[in-house]
Amino acid sequence: MPKPPTASIRSRKVASLVQLDRMDQASSTVAQLNIQAQEMHGMDANLLLALETFPYKNPADSSRLLNALAKAGIRRLPANFDNNGAEPLTDDEIRGLILGHTVEGVNLLDGSVIRRTTGADGVSSYVYKGETVSGGMATVEQNGLCDWWLTGRNCVAILKDPADPTGEHYFWIDSMDQWGFHVVETF
Repeated sequence: MPKPPTASIRSRKVASLVQLDRMDQASSTVAQLNIQAQEMHGMDANLLLALETFPYKNPADSSRLLNALAKAGIRRLPANFDNNGAEPLTDDEIRGLILGHTVEGVNLLDGSVIRRTTGADGVSSYVYKGETVSGGMATVEQNGLCDWWLTGRNCVAILKDPADPTGEHYFWIDSMDQWGFHVVETF
Protein backbone atom coordinates (compact mmCIF):
# COMPACT_ATOMS: atom_id res chain seq x y z
CA MET A 1 0.00 0.00 0.00
CA PRO A 2 1.52 3.37 -1.00
CA LYS A 3 2.20 6.04 1.60
CA PRO A 4 -0.07 9.09 1.57
CA PRO A 5 1.46 12.24 0.02
CA THR A 6 3.57 14.36 2.33
CA ALA A 7 2.50 17.88 3.27
CA SER A 8 5.24 19.16 0.98
CA ILE A 9 3.81 17.27 -1.99
CA ARG A 10 0.26 18.35 -1.14
CA SER A 11 1.33 22.00 -0.91
CA ARG A 12 2.91 21.84 -4.35
CA LYS A 13 -0.17 20.05 -5.68
CA VAL A 14 -2.41 22.84 -4.36
CA ALA A 15 -0.21 25.46 -6.04
CA SER A 16 -0.23 23.53 -9.31
CA LEU A 17 -4.01 23.14 -9.27
CA VAL A 18 -4.43 26.88 -8.64
CA GLN A 19 -2.12 27.64 -11.57
CA LEU A 20 -4.30 25.38 -13.72
CA ASP A 21 -7.43 27.18 -12.39
CA ARG A 22 -8.80 23.93 -10.94
CA MET A 23 -10.00 25.55 -7.73
CA ASP A 24 -12.41 22.76 -6.67
CA GLN A 25 -9.58 20.24 -6.66
CA ALA A 26 -7.27 22.75 -4.98
CA SER A 27 -9.85 23.28 -2.19
CA SER A 28 -10.19 19.54 -1.68
CA THR A 29 -6.42 19.19 -1.43
CA VAL A 30 -6.24 22.11 1.03
CA ALA A 31 -8.71 20.24 3.26
CA GLN A 32 -6.41 17.19 3.18
CA LEU A 33 -3.38 19.40 3.82
CA ASN A 34 -5.08 20.99 6.84
CA ILE A 35 -5.81 17.55 8.32
CA GLN A 36 -2.19 16.61 7.83
CA ALA A 37 -0.94 19.90 9.33
CA GLN A 38 -3.22 19.39 12.35
CA GLU A 39 -1.74 15.93 12.86
CA MET A 40 1.86 17.13 12.45
CA HIS A 41 1.77 20.61 14.01
CA GLY A 42 -1.54 20.92 15.85
CA MET A 43 -2.75 23.68 13.49
CA ASP A 44 -4.06 24.26 10.00
CA ALA A 45 -1.60 24.89 7.18
CA ASN A 46 -0.43 28.49 6.89
CA LEU A 47 1.93 30.42 4.66
CA LEU A 48 4.60 30.67 7.38
CA LEU A 49 4.86 26.87 7.41
CA ALA A 50 5.14 26.92 3.62
CA LEU A 51 7.83 29.62 3.71
CA GLU A 52 9.81 27.50 6.20
CA THR A 53 9.40 24.35 4.12
CA PHE A 54 10.25 25.77 0.69
CA PRO A 55 13.42 27.90 0.82
CA TYR A 56 13.67 28.74 -2.88
CA LYS A 57 16.79 30.51 -4.10
CA ASN A 58 14.78 32.58 -6.57
CA PRO A 59 12.33 34.86 -4.71
CA ALA A 60 9.96 34.76 -7.70
CA ASP A 61 9.52 30.99 -7.22
CA SER A 62 8.72 31.46 -3.54
CA SER A 63 6.32 34.29 -4.33
CA ARG A 64 4.52 32.23 -6.99
CA LEU A 65 4.05 29.31 -4.56
CA LEU A 66 2.85 31.49 -1.66
CA ASN A 67 0.47 33.47 -3.88
CA ALA A 68 -1.06 30.27 -5.23
CA LEU A 69 -1.48 28.82 -1.73
CA ALA A 70 -3.11 32.07 -0.56
CA LYS A 71 -5.46 32.03 -3.55
CA ALA A 72 -6.46 28.51 -2.51
CA GLY A 73 -7.46 29.86 0.92
CA ILE A 74 -4.44 29.08 3.05
CA ARG A 75 -4.01 31.76 5.73
CA ARG A 76 -0.79 33.75 6.06
CA LEU A 77 -0.77 33.49 9.86
CA PRO A 78 -1.72 30.63 12.20
CA ALA A 79 -5.46 30.60 12.89
CA ASN A 80 -4.91 30.93 16.65
CA PHE A 81 -3.44 34.43 16.29
CA ASP A 82 -5.83 37.39 16.28
CA ASN A 83 -3.99 40.16 14.46
CA ASN A 84 -6.74 42.75 15.09
CA GLY A 85 -6.37 43.99 11.53
CA ALA A 86 -2.60 44.51 11.69
CA GLU A 87 -0.74 43.62 8.50
CA PRO A 88 2.69 41.98 8.42
CA LEU A 89 5.58 44.39 7.94
CA THR A 90 7.22 44.64 4.53
CA ASP A 91 10.70 43.33 3.81
CA ASP A 92 12.19 46.84 4.12
CA GLU A 93 10.37 47.48 7.42
CA ILE A 94 11.63 44.17 8.83
CA ARG A 95 15.22 44.92 7.77
CA GLY A 96 15.05 48.31 9.49
CA LEU A 97 13.54 46.89 12.66
CA ILE A 98 15.53 43.67 13.15
CA LEU A 99 18.90 43.86 11.39
CA GLY A 100 21.46 45.62 13.59
CA HIS A 101 19.25 45.46 16.68
CA THR A 102 18.60 43.56 19.88
CA VAL A 103 14.97 42.88 20.73
CA GLU A 104 13.31 41.54 23.87
CA GLY A 105 9.98 39.83 23.98
CA VAL A 106 7.50 37.79 25.95
CA ASN A 107 5.81 34.65 24.65
CA LEU A 108 2.08 35.42 24.53
CA LEU A 109 1.23 31.76 25.12
CA ASP A 110 3.42 30.85 28.12
CA GLY A 111 4.98 34.09 29.41
CA SER A 112 8.59 33.05 28.79
CA VAL A 113 11.11 35.77 27.88
CA ILE A 114 13.46 35.91 24.90
CA ARG A 115 16.29 38.28 23.96
CA ARG A 116 17.51 38.20 20.36
CA THR A 117 20.41 39.98 18.67
CA THR A 118 20.69 40.19 14.90
CA GLY A 119 23.69 41.79 13.23
CA ALA A 120 23.40 44.01 10.18
CA ASP A 121 24.78 41.02 8.25
CA GLY A 122 21.97 38.74 9.50
CA VAL A 123 24.06 36.72 11.99
CA SER A 124 21.75 36.10 14.93
CA SER A 125 21.66 34.65 18.41
CA TYR A 126 19.15 34.52 21.22
CA VAL A 127 18.78 33.72 24.89
CA TYR A 128 15.66 31.75 25.80
CA LYS A 129 14.89 29.97 29.08
CA GLY A 130 18.53 30.41 30.16
CA GLU A 131 19.95 28.82 27.01
CA THR A 132 22.02 30.81 24.52
CA VAL A 133 21.70 29.76 20.89
CA SER A 134 24.04 31.34 18.37
CA GLY A 135 25.07 30.85 14.78
CA GLY A 136 21.77 31.67 13.14
CA MET A 137 21.60 33.39 9.76
CA ALA A 138 18.61 35.64 9.19
CA THR A 139 17.23 36.51 5.78
CA VAL A 140 14.30 38.77 4.98
CA GLU A 141 11.99 37.36 2.33
CA GLN A 142 8.33 37.47 1.30
CA ASN A 143 7.44 39.92 4.10
CA GLY A 144 8.88 37.56 6.68
CA LEU A 145 12.07 36.94 8.61
CA CYS A 146 13.59 33.49 8.13
CA ASP A 147 16.44 32.06 10.18
CA TRP A 148 18.63 29.09 9.44
CA TRP A 149 19.75 27.40 12.66
CA LEU A 150 21.58 24.12 13.16
CA THR A 151 18.17 22.60 13.95
CA GLY A 152 16.54 23.84 10.74
CA ARG A 153 14.71 26.83 9.32
CA ASN A 154 12.18 29.04 11.10
CA CYS A 155 10.17 31.85 9.47
CA VAL A 156 8.13 34.54 11.20
CA ALA A 157 5.79 37.36 10.33
CA ILE A 158 6.27 40.63 12.20
CA LEU A 159 3.31 42.93 12.82
CA LYS A 160 2.99 46.25 14.59
CA ASP A 161 0.85 46.00 17.72
CA PRO A 162 -2.24 48.04 16.76
CA ALA A 163 -3.10 48.59 20.44
CA ASP A 164 0.25 50.27 21.21
CA PRO A 165 -0.07 54.07 21.02
CA THR A 166 3.74 54.52 20.99
CA GLY A 167 4.24 52.41 17.87
CA GLU A 168 7.21 50.68 19.51
CA HIS A 169 5.70 47.25 20.20
CA TYR A 170 5.40 44.44 17.71
CA PHE A 171 4.21 40.86 17.36
CA TRP A 172 6.57 38.11 16.22
CA ILE A 173 4.47 35.23 14.90
CA ASP A 174 5.80 31.88 13.75
CA SER A 175 4.07 28.62 13.07
CA MET A 176 4.22 27.58 16.73
CA ASP A 177 4.69 30.66 18.93
CA GLN A 178 3.53 34.25 19.34
CA TRP A 179 5.67 36.94 20.93
CA GLY A 180 5.19 40.55 21.87
CA PHE A 181 8.49 42.42 21.54
CA HIS A 182 10.27 45.76 21.30
CA VAL A 183 13.74 46.96 20.27
CA VAL A 184 16.09 47.48 23.24
CA GLU A 185 19.40 48.18 21.52
CA THR A 186 20.68 49.48 18.19
CA PHE A 187 24.26 48.95 17.09
